[in-house]
Amino acid sequence: MYLRQTVPSRLTPVLFTGAILLTGLAIGPRPAAAQTIEEQLPELFTREDAEVVMTLQDAVQLALDESFDLFRLQERYLQLSYGLETARRSLRTRVNFSSTLPRIQEGFKNYLYTDFAGTISLSPFDEAVRQAAAGVSVVQPLITNGYISLNTRLTAYQRSMQKLPSGSLAELRYVMPRVALEFTQPLFQYNEVRGQLEAATLDLEALQLSYTEVELQRITGISEAFFRLFAAEHLQQIAVESWSQLQLALETTEQKYQLGLVSELEKLGLEVEARNARDRLLQARHELEAEQLAFKRAVGIDVAEAVWVIARDGYVPVRVDADRAMRLALENRSDVRQARIEVEKTELDIRRAVSRGRPDLQFNLAYDVSGNSTIGAPPLGRGDPWGDHLSAGFTGDNSLASTNVSLTLNVPLFDSRTNASRVQRLLSERRVLERETFEAEAELRRQVIERVGEFENARERAGLQAENREAARAGFEISLALFEQGEISYTEMLIAQGRFLETEQLYVAAMIDYEMAKARLREITLHDWETGQPAVQQTTPPEAFGHRREVGGR
Repeated sequence: MYLRQTVPSRLTPVLFTGAILLTGLAIGPRPAAAQTIEEQLPELFTREDAEVVMTLQDAVQLALDESFDLFRLQERYLQLSYGLETARRSLRTRVNFSSTLPRIQEGFKNYLYTDFAGTISLSPFDEAVRQAAAGVSVVQPLITNGYISLNTRLTAYQRSMQKLPSGSLAELRYVMPRVALEFTQPLFQYNEVRGQLEAATLDLEALQLSYTEVELQRITGISEAFFRLFAAEHLQQIAVESWSQLQLALETTEQKYQLGLVSELEKLGLEVEARNARDRLLQARHELEAEQLAFKRAVGIDVAEAVWVIARDGYVPVRVDADRAMRLALENRSDVRQARIEVEKTELDIRRAVSRGRPDLQFNLAYDVSGNSTIGAPPLGRGDPWGDHLSAGFTGDNSLASTNVSLTLNVPLFDSRTNASRVQRLLSERRVLERETFEAEAELRRQVIERVGEFENARERAGLQAENREAARAGFEISLALFEQGEISYTEMLIAQGRFLETEQLYVAAMIDYEMAKARLREITLHDWETGQPAVQQTTPPEAFGHRREVGGR
């Protein structure tokens, strides 16, 4: 997971010395020693080369702004918000307008015709019908699954019939006004209006509960990429320091070799270690380049952009109360509540299925203010204005109101137990979901115990490695000074350097593990243990009917 550099073993000088001796015995005396190699520091990417220097908070904010996971979550939140808003607005008043302007029918038809003498004959007629109608309905849905509606409609009708080949012409013209108030209420049916509202509310609640958690998961992933890059930067600096120290030691050894103070074997051994240090430096540079690409991809930065990250360097102990962590997780996490929401949604489906197998009784009440609209106004002459027809529609017997009351019963007698099977299937699903609720709580408790244990272990290791780091650095600096003074051999100096490099790598790994353990504990408890404050949601979900987004863009 992290960059691991090869650390010289304590046995390396012994094995190297043995190999040189065996080689000398095999091929005879070695010629004069070659000149000491002089190597320049390879080209490296450093903070000075970076176009952008980012902290963890900078990376998190940029990642949240550009994250596809968060984009998808926000769109899902928006969809459920619209679903809930649709369920709520379905209870609001609706006004509809309908019209038939005009309706024209013309053609030949045969009718039984009786003349003045009483003779009945089948005669052809030229018939023309012209009709125009317009109406407005106002519907108010009720939370009880019924509705109240006010229906108005005005129909103008004209019908003319002419006997063929040439005969009398008959014409009928009238206006049919209608104003009616209706009330419909199912009595034993499942309340679809309330059910849709409850289901939409539960769906949105489930997503609201998990919104912060998904965001924290994204932050944890970005934190891991950030610290991996930070570790690669740090280990490259260590490799540079190690290479530089060995170069200085090699220069000192070369001077002592010229004065005859050190053997050729010791000088050759140090040259090999210097090349190994250069190899580790090149490896560290490659690891840094790879981690930079991974980090830029995770955050959403162009791969051509030069980025350097900075983080707090140093161990800061954080204390965690295991009992409080468990309590916060059970209170804040959505795992258990989401499982219970699924049970509640299944309960709605069960109620709907059960209602299908029960008798359906529906009550209807209609009050027609305009009277019998099938009669309308009396027929008037062809030359009479339409206003007379309209006035006649509201006079006399045509203006008498009418009332219609009905109680409709629908009883399912036999359905081959289809609905009973549907109900049993839903009951089985509910039993599984109830068990999942119990398992979700048990799993959450297990994860909290695991996260707290992981954090405690990482904190202890980070503290231990922080102390070891200082001791190893001090020991190596002393060894390097003693080597330059000729008081210890290069083998002892290399052992001290190897110990220092190993400790430095262990320290970086322990600190990264410690930071990630804090992030994972914050994710499962929704609490920032470093600041002592609840984890705050950093993005704002979009609102329905206030959301604008261009096609193809965010």
